[in-house]
Amino acid sequence: MPFSPNNYYNSESFRRTMQFALCLCILVLCAGVQADHHKDHEDISQHYHDDADDDHNDVTCQKIVSVNCDFTFRIYQELLASSSSNILFSPVGIFTALSMLALGAKDETNIEIIETLGFNYSQHTDKEIHRCTQYMIQKLTEPISDLKLEMSNALFVSKEYKLLSVYMEEMHKYKADEFTTDFSNTVEATKQINEYVTEKIHGITGDIVSDLDPRTVILLVNCLFLQAQWEHTFNPDLTREGNFHVDENTDVKVPMMFQIGMLDIYNDDELNCTVVRLPYKGNASVLLVLPGIKNMKEVEAALTQSTIKKWKSKLYKTNVALKFPKFILPSSLDLKPILMKMGMKKVFTDGADLTGLTGQPDLKVSTALHKAMIDVNETGTMAAAVTVVQIMPISVPRSVGFDHPFIMLIFDHKGTCLFMGKIVNPTE
Repeated sequence: MPFSPNNYYNSESFRRTMQFALCLCILVLCAGVQADHHKDHEDISQHYHDDADDDHNDVTCQKIVSVNCDFTFRIYQELLASSSSNILFSPVGIFTALSMLALGAKDETNIEIIETLGFNYSQHTDKEIHRCTQYMIQKLTEPISDLKLEMSNALFVSKEYKLLSVYMEEMHKYKADEFTTDFSNTVEATKQINEYVTEKIHGITGDIVSDLDPRTVILLVNCLFLQAQWEHTFNPDLTREGNFHVDENTDVKVPMMFQIGMLDIYNDDELNCTVVRLPYKGNASVLLVLPGIKNMKEVEAALTQSTIKKWKSKLYKTNVALKFPKFILPSSLDLKPILMKMGMKKVFTDGADLTGLTGQPDLKVSTALHKAMIDVNETGTMAAAVTVVQIMPISVPRSVGFDHPFIMLIFDHKGTCLFMGKIVNPTE
């Protein structure tokens, strides 16, 4: 299993007791049946390379935050159709990988990718889309005290192929690295890719990339690593084993963390769910959604950008006694069927037009994988003694226990959804 907890327990990251979330998005491009794409291969896209002003600002690029949010829930709904267990993915990681792929796509292939991301191709130029995505990456990865958020992008390219210079110029704006790889030697190619990824995710070990197809021409990798500290830590001395009710017939034992404090909370009576926001240091936060015992499907059906906005606007501070499970959750997703259902079909066929990458008309995406892992613990800090004294109002705290399936969304300070998960069984 990728990113298995056993591998994590033996890693340096576990010994430092860091709270983290990470993801990998991997697109594998293989040589397909040669198609006849009559295009000037030196241009990525005429639609992209225009003479419009290169300036962009927060107002313009807030559009992409909205698009990213809608993209998040569309992927989530597709995952629900194929999974009744835990779900974990990074919408911004998948979004970035597909954006990089779109840079080298043309005609119908490009339109399908752009519209799968959530843009209206007739209303947004390629230039605007990619400038805003690049700007989003820049803002996401700006250094913030107490919060480590790192994104890495790379292309591993067969020694038989060469990326077009104009494509790499744009990829550098995605902070992407390029490596020449001998995919015919699958052992060495696997080692090269895994060493790169392991470095970018700070030593977390596991079967990251395996079973490489020797016909691979390009392997595109997006890595996202988040390391965060709770604004208000859980006291490890208060963590106790408790029951987590997976369903009507199944209970599992999990370590339950506990804290009492002034927290942002909202009870949505219409949807019968409780929403709690826990802040991280560094201006990020996690939004926790706890449906009623039998109300998960109704809440999931209502998950939209407007619902999230409503919840955030109605949060209020009150004294809360919070119980929350401590867990490590790995995830591995095959994105190909999901993306095809969302309308991105051409790129997986012999009719794909990816001539903007290498100038060669014989490329298609054979594999699209997404791997993620999240570790939620009491402190998210390096091993240290910390004493926290809180003066609380004399009132009976409201008790909120996350002891049955719930939804979690991690946002940065601009509202970009970094990770989304559904925790059905925290022991799996």
